[in-house]
Amino acid sequence: MIRIHDVFFSYSDFEDDPRWALQNVSLDIQENEFVAFLGPNGSGKSSLSRLLNGIELPQQGSIAVDELSTEDQASIPSIRRKVQMVFQNPENQQVGFTVGEDIAFGLSNFSWPRESMPSRIQWALQTAGLNVDVDRLVSQLSGGEKQKLALAAVLAIGPEYLILDEATSMLDPSARKQFVTSLAEARRLRPFSLIYVTHHMEEVMAADRWVLFSEGRVRAIGTPEELWRKPELLQSCGLELPYLNRLALMLEQDGVHTGDMDAANLDEWGRKLCKSS
Repeated sequence: MIRIHDVFFSYSDFEDDPRWALQNVSLDIQENEFVAFLGPNGSGKSSLSRLLNGIELPQQGSIAVDELSTEDQASIPSIRRKVQMVFQNPENQQVGFTVGEDIAFGLSNFSWPRESMPSRIQWALQTAGLNVDVDRLVSQLSGGEKQKLALAAVLAIGPEYLILDEATSMLDPSARKQFVTSLAEARRLRPFSLIYVTHHMEEVMAADRWVLFSEGRVRAIGTPEELWRKPELLQSCGLELPYLNRLALMLEQDGVHTGDMDAANLDEWGRKLCKSS
């Protein structure tokens, strides 16, 4: 479990006049839980994600990963083994010349047995949906392929907690959907906690919980089913519902029940609309 208790964090060096990126944030993230951090740019969601594996440290409050405090420098290697991140710009974390070298680098850092690396690399590429040869130069990959390579590299290590910080930023809508599907398959094969930082709500409708951020504070925590039906709250947090969810709210205002409808099944929506007209 990750325990976040009464955290305040600022990027400012001015102690007398701190500009808080996070204020009074408390949250527990359970084992194998899928949690989405939602909010606009500057709301604090990415700042919190950087605190979870000790990249940054809070000025006040505490963060512990499986009882290991991020304040304890001796615990940081163990914490970073447990908590892996995929950033918005994948090039910031890619170090190998080839696809295989890039994934092997992380495995080597965590003392993965060399003889089992090739099979592990192939598994990670397949799980991330990156269909390229291990000898392919990283520089020859598209932006979307680099994003998938970053995912493959952390999946290969086998994190207990995976943070995705706007990790689909370079993908088109179709590729984003495939990326989310790959994540679900990876968690099915080997469960881990997923902390998904985004403002694309359609990507996290299957999350266990949403955490809504605004101006460095947590505004609300709840299930997607609870929170997507509160458009005023979402709007105040700078969030926009996906089209089908907005349509569902409009239909429910007209007395049409939509609670059991599959948002991906357009034929089902068409039948509902015909019946309601």
